Amino acid sequence: MFLYPFADSTTRPHIRKRRRKVESSEYRRSERVSIAPLATIYPSKSPSRVTGIDSTGSPGLPKPSESSYASPSGSYLGRSEYISSIVPIDEEDARKYRVVRDDHPSEPYQRFLNELRAFDLPPRSVRDSLIANFLERCHPWMPIVDNIAIERDDHQSETSMLLLQAIFVAGSKVSTAPQAQSVGEEFYRRAKALYYSDFEKDPLVVIQAICLLQWWNPSGAEHISRDASTFWLHMGVALAHQIGLHRDPSPSQPNVGFRRRLWWTLFTRDCMISASHGRPRAISKKDFDVRPPTLEDFPGNQEDARLFITYVEISSILGDLTEHSFRGTLGRSSRTSIEHRLFRWMSELPPQFHLHDRKTGQLRPYNFKARQLHIPYFTALSILFRPTVMDTPPAVAPVLSSSFVVGIYEDFLARGEVPLLAPVFIFHLLAAALAEVACHNYPLLWAKTEKEFDVINQVLDEFAHRFPSALGAQRVVRGVTAAIQKQQSQRPSFEISVSERQFQFFNFFGPDLCSKWDLVYGLRHGSQRKNTMSEESPPPLAAAASTQNENREHDMNADDFPVTGLVSLHDSKNSPTTPFPSATQPLSGSEPGYMTSDDSRTLSMDPPGLSFSTSRLIDPVGNWMLNDWMTDLTYWDSIPNDS
Repeated sequence: MFLYPFADSTTRPHIRKRRRKVESSEYRRSERVSIAPLATIYPSKSPSRVTGIDSTGSPGLPKPSESSYASPSGSYLGRSEYISSIVPIDEEDARKYRVVRDDHPSEPYQRFLNELRAFDLPPRSVRDSLIANFLERCHPWMPIVDNIAIERDDHQSETSMLLLQAIFVAGSKVSTAPQAQSVGEEFYRRAKALYYSDFEKDPLVVIQAICLLQWWNPSGAEHISRDASTFWLHMGVALAHQIGLHRDPSPSQPNVGFRRRLWWTLFTRDCMISASHGRPRAISKKDFDVRPPTLEDFPGNQEDARLFITYVEISSILGDLTEHSFRGTLGRSSRTSIEHRLFRWMSELPPQFHLHDRKTGQLRPYNFKARQLHIPYFTALSILFRPTVMDTPPAVAPVLSSSFVVGIYEDFLARGEVPLLAPVFIFHLLAAALAEVACHNYPLLWAKTEKEFDVINQVLDEFAHRFPSALGAQRVVRGVTAAIQKQQSQRPSFEISVSERQFQFFNFFGPDLCSKWDLVYGLRHGSQRKNTMSEESPPPLAAAASTQNENREHDMNADDFPVTGLVSLHDSKNSPTTPFPSATQPLSGSEPGYMTSDDSRTLSMDPPGLSFSTSRLIDPVGNWMLNDWMTDLTYWDSIPNDS
């Protein structure tokens, strides 16, 4: 057997033997065809092509083009910005030395790539299906490839095989076809081999492929893997820094809009992966100056352009929030900044993405993308106002947010759309489940929460068929619910931490999708929801957000909003003392009550007696959210390890 030339025995991929069983399935038939251009936003000329058919009737080995050895501006070097003195460094001249490159793969690499059939294409029907899946379900969240075209009869055209195999990988992961997952694994092996063989010389195309390969995600965050999305992300960011993708392109550069979209795709992935895993971001917001994407950076579908622009914003907010949380730096200034950014994001959300009619509160027609877009918003609210100790009643924001998330997932489940979601949605569901825990001592709340946990478990079961990371989330949820069931103390009355400030984050919605809406708003008003959105008397968050609009372009790279000069952040009548900790004092597990910056009026509180521990949980998905208040979990050993 030919060994993988760049891997040890522990990472060597499975190699098919030459003798294969002939299957009738369309997924198992492959075609050796010539292919027309895979047109991307970045250059029409792209390396690593199949060009024409050789004398045997099979495609010739792809040949890299001379123009693709570097990005248009070469490798990015920023050292002249801090070590130049009187005479500036001439970085262009420094590049003028010969670099020894291998124009073609060596003989072992060629044999290995041929053995993996890295240049084979699936049948036309399968290709069309996978590409359609990719464009409909992946491309809106990663708008970095457009106008994919594959034809059989144009022997003069060329395409990037690495990018094409990566598109097939992403398309297979969001396909409901019976054999999509098995064939996707084959595409992943081919793409991985092409990547490690350094077959594709264009760094921008390589970064595109790296982004798309993150859809595969064959291992959970609980285990170390060089196939995990976080591993691919860091390689993509490293290459992006090499080519200067972190610097805003000048108008004279080609494909300015594409470069921005590619950078912000890496950025959104970084924020979501960091939140999911509780690990540092690969991209520091202080180290890049790429302006946020605008409609001018997108060709074609303007609705998807607006979707991605708003997705970048909410990803940035969630990334900042989780970073402050696990660093222990969520002080007054950073909390105020995040609250205002969240409120403004929802206030300015384009109408086509609204969940409810803002005037009537009625649920708008179903929009799969819009519902996905709202989930990070609710996750951020659950984290921002989550309990830090167990002796306080549930707060408004986590109770409503988690209920909305479960309601949205329930629709996904009913429509068979859970398989079409990215793996990060496992984390969002886990965050909702942990927010539900605070309801366990209150029978009126818990009756609805138990039904929501049924939905959570059903959705996690669906996810587990595709993503191993769902198995870790299942164990966390199972452990928490097992611990809850051991508790005997319950409070006879319904209690909740009533916060007018937190209610403002839900003025954009109606009762549909939230099973706890009537309970929570009934406690607040005794009858119907109060309209606090009148122009005559804007609430504090709305007023503060409106004063910050002129600085919006800089928010992506700003750590905090200024606190000075903002409208009062709490109801002085109900909260006579300052509700915030010191601006320099981070919130911690010893901080009483909730991680809130608002007035909170609560009924009597009895210690519920539920405690947890994280000593056994070594960096699982979402575990960083447990650290503030889980102090003595002893039920993990009794849970069967069936994953």
